[in-house]
Amino acid sequence: MDILHDISVQGDFLPVSDSSLTTTASAAAVDATALLVKHITDVWISGDNRLDMGDKADYLGSIERSSSPPTGEPKKWFFWNDSIYVYDYLPDDEYTLRVEYYKYHDADIEDIEYPDRFRNMIVAGVLSKLWDGVLDAAVEDKQYALAQLQKHHAMYVNELDKHRMNIPTEVVQIKYRDGF
Repeated sequence: MDILHDISVQGDFLPVSDSSLTTTASAAAVDATALLVKHITDVWISGDNRLDMGDKADYLGSIERSSSPPTGEPKKWFFWNDSIYVYDYLPDDEYTLRVEYYKYHDADIEDIEYPDRFRNMIVAGVLSKLWDGVLDAAVEDKQYALAQLQKHHAMYVNELDKHRMNIPTEVVQIKYRDGF
């Protein structure tokens, strides 16, 4: 259902997920599509070795510096286009990555992953979508349908704002690269 995904786009409302992925020898990219990653908080390799977060520019620079990159246990990672790229050393073997990340809600509505405190927001969002569909259909009383849409959408936005205010914030360091 669209509303469950929409809520996950609006904030990090789902708990942090933890999954394992495996690198392939001589390949920097590890496909993470199945994880529905929104953004990654940490990556560890071979148990307790935390990888440093890099970025695409750093990765591309490391490729340009060496036509044949050194192999071994990778030291850095970055996330791009549903893949985790490991580098500084190209994997010489299979390594297990442990990934902590925030994710988008799965399209499967059989298992709603949000805690019960999100019930009012989900119900208001679903009713808003339903009244939006009614408004698009040929109904006799468009004014009533519009009033219901506006009421439920306002309830949804109000609940969304309340939950956004409760998202814990952390201090993070972001590398700035302006091309120089």
